[in-house]
Amino acid sequence: MSSAQAPNPRGGPGLGQRASILRQWLSPGSLRTVTWVSVITVLVWIWADLERPSKTENLEVWVKVVPAAAGDVAVVNPAPGPDGLYAPFTPKLVRFTLRGPRGKVGEFARKLRENKSRQVCIVQAEPTWEVGKTYTLNTLDLLNGWDLLREEGLTAEAPSESSIAVKVDRWVELPVKVAVRTNNDDLVAEKSVVPKTVNVRVLSSNRDRLGSDPAIQTVVYDAVGELKPGESKSATLELIEAVAGIQVKVVGPRQVTVNFRAKEQDTKVETKSRKVAFVAPLDVWQLVVAKGYLPQTSEPSIDLKLRFPREKSELLDAVRVYVEITADDAKPDALGKTVQREVSVFLPPGVELVETPPPVDVKLYDPKVVTP
Repeated sequence: MSSAQAPNPRGGPGLGQRASILRQWLSPGSLRTVTWVSVITVLVWIWADLERPSKTENLEVWVKVVPAAAGDVAVVNPAPGPDGLYAPFTPKLVRFTLRGPRGKVGEFARKLRENKSRQVCIVQAEPTWEVGKTYTLNTLDLLNGWDLLREEGLTAEAPSESSIAVKVDRWVELPVKVAVRTNNDDLVAEKSVVPKTVNVRVLSSNRDRLGSDPAIQTVVYDAVGELKPGESKSATLELIEAVAGIQVKVVGPRQVTVNFRAKEQDTKVETKSRKVAFVAPLDVWQLVVAKGYLPQTSEPSIDLKLRFPREKSELLDAVRVYVEITADDAKPDALGKTVQREVSVFLPPGVELVETPPPVDVKLYDPKVVTP
């Protein structure tokens, strides 16, 4: 009996042939082929989608124009400020739209927002630019010439600033004397400075505003807090990079060494009586007041031997004497008991305590229970 199958009366493969074709499609080799074709197709779709040009939200960067090389050439704002002075170029914040493949645009925008150091487009001045002239730069050209954009194959569009103007200036160097500042020159008899002069660089456009005898100042030295009459002391002070209110750059170290000597003062010594006051931490005072306790000392007033400038006796009015009440004094088992406390003395600058006052007896008592 023949195993041949009858042909399909409608034409085409018979039932057996269809089953054979199906088995071939379902074989492991055929399934792997179908899978790889599907994966490759999906990857192609993803790649095509990422490469499709699109626009992002507006980005923003600082555009900074700098000299072509280190030296005496400077790039400044095209016009002087309200004070009539020229200043080094102020970076401009520029907003723009980025165009390019969607994947690259998104990644670039993310990195730009996350890394502030990438948010500066640095533009070098042309070596051929002439000192004293003003140049107007096309902002779009500056952005599209930015290395970070060119390396990613991206382009900038629609900048918020169509152009940026800069002026070329030159730094000039000159010596200036050092002026030492203190918070009380009346206390200082001598200020020996090393070095006495320093070199600074200033924009040539501002040079004439420095005057004929320019001086650079130090930070303020605390003469009141550091010097005593007749005492000498050495200090290192920072220089403020400005002369007559004009910005300068110090050439070399920005510090000077100053030897101060305080004036000898004509002083006198007197004994003054001062009433003893009581102090305590806030929570202790609140407890004392709430309980109605009263403080008492064995010495309501204390004599102090004080040295002060002969011509400034009014300083003595600020002298204060006090003893401290502690939380232990306010405990029930401590009430009415006497303890010895050191006396604290507040002295204004220029007044000295010749002799330390002895300790005094202090106690807290409850007037509702006992009478002192």
